[in-house]
Amino acid sequence: APAVLIRRRRDGSGRHNAVLCHNDLFAGNLLSAEPVRVLDWEFCGMNDPLFDIATLVVACGENAPLPQELQDVLIKTYTGTVDQEQRDRLRDMTFVVRFHAGCWGIAQQIAECQLPADAGFTYAEYTEWVLDALAGDART
Repeated sequence: APAVLIRRRRDGSGRHNAVLCHNDLFAGNLLSAEPVRVLDWEFCGMNDPLFDIATLVVACGENAPLPQELQDVLIKTYTGTVDQEQRDRLRDMTFVVRFHAGCWGIAQQIAECQLPADAGFTYAEYTEWVLDALAGDART
């Protein structure tokens, strides 16, 4: 199972110290102004340094996977360097973000939350899209 593999890769390494993360860096929480401002900090907490980057990878790659070159730009901008270990950690965190988003979509359906009529999708469609992407991650 992917979650077990992720945990094994992380256990005991000591290199993945937790840092303060927003933990919800999707488009609705970013103001597109100079400088960029981040809103809605209620989920902030200590987390893997690449978790927020993984959220951006998922959010920016809605229609197609975010190319590796752009992922590398995000990693380098955040950490100062890029290597294969960081790419692997980002892939792991991307899986975690998608898993979380899929669970959130299911919770919205159970709670019978309604989207605005002009949203263009339903929570069921969102959940299916996220879980399909997650299944693709699990195969890699």
